[in-house]
Amino acid sequence: MSLWKLLGISKDGGATAPELGLLFEHIERILVGASPDEIKLVTGFAGMLGKVAYADTEITREEAEHIREVLGSELALGLGRVEQIAELLEQERARLFTIEDYIYVRLVNEVATPAQKQALITAMFAIAAADGTVRDREEQVIRTASKGLLLTHRDFIAARKQFRDHLAVLKKS
Repeated sequence: MSLWKLLGISKDGGATAPELGLLFEHIERILVGASPDEIKLVTGFAGMLGKVAYADTEITREEAEHIREVLGSELALGLGRVEQIAELLEQERARLFTIEDYIYVRLVNEVATPAQKQALITAMFAIAAADGTVRDREEQVIRTASKGLLLTHRDFIAARKQFRDHLAVLKKS
């Protein structure tokens, strides 16, 4: 087996289908007829949104609702597809956000514009703040995602600033 295949990367730099994980496979079936790039973008977004929601090992009703809103508004998915993806995230949460979570940043980097990456980081903060507080673990997940998406520290701070009143670190006193 080649090093490229072991890392889940084809020789031209893109990920190969079997190494894209369970979430990609399921979303590919949900988005029948969509382009490979669209499937990668939806998989990456859904995976990263779910990862921040699951940072505290549970996905609250409010977090799940925010995920649905982002998938519908940012990715222009219809309600039926949004519901199927949200159910998948809930049913497979342990595997998707612990074993396969490294895949999602790579998928987003392959196909997203800088504006989409910034929107994703902002959406991750919105999901983390859904219960009123962005906890330290959630913020760390978002910071790591921001770095992985090759965004600047300034980009991260711009998104974080919008949720200043929800940051646990600023509530401690």
